Amino acid sequence: MPAKTESIEKLVKSLISKSEPTKHHSIRALQPAVIDTLRPTIILLFGPSTVGKDTIILKALDLPFVSLVQTATSRPRRPDEDESAYLWLRQPHKKETIQHYIHSMVTTYSLVEWDIHNRYLYGIPRKNIEKSLSSGVAIIKTNFHGAKVLKTVLIYTANVLVMAVHPESWKELEERIVQMRKRPKLRIHEAIQSIEAASEIADYLVINSFKEGKLEQVQNDILQFFTEIYEKRS
Repeated sequence: MPAKTESIEKLVKSLISKSEPTKHHSIRALQPAVIDTLRPTIILLFGPSTVGKDTIILKALDLPFVSLVQTATSRPRRPDEDESAYLWLRQPHKKETIQHYIHSMVTTYSLVEWDIHNRYLYGIPRKNIEKSLSSGVAIIKTNFHGAKVLKTVLIYTANVLVMAVHPESWKELEERIVQMRKRPKLRIHEAIQSIEAASEIADYLVINSFKEGKLEQVQNDILQFFTEIYEKRS
């Protein structure tokens, strides 16, 4: 195993060992948050590329009281994408500066957090958060930068839990990223940053394994964890 890979593998294992087990095998606590039973809950979910965030979210949405906050983006809609996948923002006008465009979008849609990724604007409209919170538990899929900002901004709106989807093995995750063949060096760099950030901002780790039979366990743990959060308020 190359020295760099070995050091990152140690980081992954170290973070897991520092966390505390919960009664849900796949979910470990770094700094368990106190839940105010009178308030709805926002889950900020982040993690490296290919770690399994979308699979976890799709399973959580089976619960009637869980809703995914719709993100806004200026990225052109792909042919195979559903119209409701994002709130599709207009493109910058001719001769419009990027600063003016961002200010216009942030103001128009009340973006509580935004970022430029691959030249496109991504952001979270406040009204979309409020709409999702009416269900009881709202999930915001974000990155570690967004999680840092949103945790501070939304703390007065609802209970805010930060969950980092974390690989059981760095070697397995790295192989999956390379297999994607989409800017693997950049994605690996971002994955390392995400893992490092988890120790600072995450309340819980979701340990996702790519081994056969493990995914169902992770999905069941997520369903039970989210149900317990909702029932505390009920």
